[in-house]
Amino acid sequence: MIDQLGSPLKRLYAYFIDLLPISTAVFCFFYFFMGFDEVSFQHLNNPMTEEFKEPFQATEAKIRNISLFLWVLYGIIMDASPLQGTLGKHWMGLKVTDDEGKRISLGRSFARNTLKIISILPFFLGVIWIFFNPERKAWHDGMAKTLILRREEEKV
Repeated sequence: MIDQLGSPLKRLYAYFIDLLPISTAVFCFFYFFMGFDEVSFQHLNNPMTEEFKEPFQATEAKIRNISLFLWVLYGIIMDASPLQGTLGKHWMGLKVTDDEGKRISLGRSFARNTLKIISILPFFLGVIWIFFNPERKAWHDGMAKTLILRREEEKV
């Protein structure tokens, strides 16, 4: 199974492929419909004024937290789906499996994706671990007993 492991760089690319549209959509929603355009305009024109800095930081935190929540939810659903991974992983030729190479359950997907927060919090050390672990497992993969494998080519 070691020869089937997914590339750490492909995992990184997949992460950006998945995160960019989610973050952009949440940002645009706040910008166009929730008044973030005015809040950011006021803050950029008065960066040292607490009156404008506080609402800007509060809205920025909401955008970040909602994006994180949607990213985790998206990962939970997609990793347990027949696609066996997010669209980014699919496009990078990767899939999420259990330690035996089988599709994971929704419960294991929930564990894997919520544990990503533990991998990310200490300066992304749990994710960087992929480069040092012989099975290329991030901390959340080890705790959830999952692997990222290369997707086999479909035979026609």
